[in-house]
Amino acid sequence: MNVVKFKSPNTQLSNEERLISLMEQYGASLNKLAFTYLKDWARSEDVVQEVFMSCYKNLDDFREESAYRTWLYRITVNKCIDIIRKKNLLDYFSVKELKEYLIKKDNSAENEMLKKNDEYDLAKHVMSLPLKYREVMV
Repeated sequence: MNVVKFKSPNTQLSNEERLISLMEQYGASLNKLAFTYLKDWARSEDVVQEVFMSCYKNLDDFREESAYRTWLYRITVNKCIDIIRKKNLLDYFSVKELKEYLIKKDNSAENEMLKKNDEYDLAKHVMSLPLKYREVMV
């Protein structure tokens, strides 16, 4: 395996070549890093794919104020934290608890549909909040 190393923005590599090189250099270590956060290999691999897609989209904007490794690690950690926060938020707001607090119990089909709609709307609104406000809710 021939890994191309690059340091300066003046390299003659295309974005595709740079991405391939970054994937070869850092793919395994990013997988391990994501796994330490998520404890699930499949999710870790998905996160790393998202990281490299993000990387490819933003390669031209990379200012080289840090190393590629630092940049990729930061993206990976941020994506993992986002996944954990979403999971924790959804765990905290269980549908059964919301029903008890927000909706009177009535077994008619119409009320069941309204309950489901209200639960969906509440979850959608909470998830649409900026991250710092979602954290406060949790």
